[in-house]
Amino acid sequence: MKVQVIAVSASCEGGNCPTTYVTDRGSVLVQGDRTARGRRFAEVTQQLLQDHAQRLGGSRWTGRVTPTSAGTVLVEGDVVDDVEALQSIGLPPHETLVEIHGTVIA
Repeated sequence: MKVQVIAVSASCEGGNCPTTYVTDRGSVLVQGDRTARGRRFAEVTQQLLQDHAQRLGGSRWTGRVTPTSAGTVLVEGDVVDDVEALQSIGLPPHETLVEIHGTVIA
């Protein structure tokens, strides 16, 4: 699966950062911190998702998210195990990459 970077967290310093991507399959990937809930949940800022929507011509992220007490959100999706995608992203051990199918911006 080929991926294209759409939005990168502005609050990240150096190295791999929470990022959103679109794939050649028409899905969205969200890279974020792994949580105690497991690899199916990526923890990111709401601003990252808003940036994703705006960069693709939308006004807001409409995909399902769960707010956390830390002021971030959890995005649930399918765990990405595609070797090509994982190699191109270089996912650090403390992060996860989830794939979301369907429309996530309006």
